[in-house]
Amino acid sequence: ADMDGNGFLDLEEMPALFYPETHDGVLAIITQRAFEQKDLNGDGRLTPKEFWEGGAFDAEDLVVSEEEQADFRKLDKNGDGVLSAGELAYWESGRFHIEEAMKRLFEIADKDSDLHISQDEMHGSREEIAGSDAQYHFMEWAEHSEL
Repeated sequence: ADMDGNGFLDLEEMPALFYPETHDGVLAIITQRAFEQKDLNGDGRLTPKEFWEGGAFDAEDLVVSEEEQADFRKLDKNGDGVLSAGELAYWESGRFHIEEAMKRLFEIADKDSDLHISQDEMHGSREEIAGSDAQYHFMEWAEHSEL
């Protein structure tokens, strides 16, 4: 986060400490730390069980659900059945969750399937959107961004 290397964080550098996804260097450190914590056998790859249960007490007894397996497969971009640190970064950055929430938003609201959501479609779907992860992201963006 210390972009100018002076040993201190100024007001422009500080947000990266709290929002690592906004700074590639900080995100890389956060991702590497998470990877090390989850990689229980130290082989440099995460299995589905390590990804979901890494570091959990009695992880051997825990079962990875179908939904968790599906999410893991989406993260496993090269399809080799394990995650690399690079593939984990997509999860750690929050991009995976945002993309999934926006896909769901379009399933809910894009009634004419034109890959655009009109004001009328948004208004007509507002109750269902209110219970979705998309609403959470909209509220977060409104809270933390100058709109």
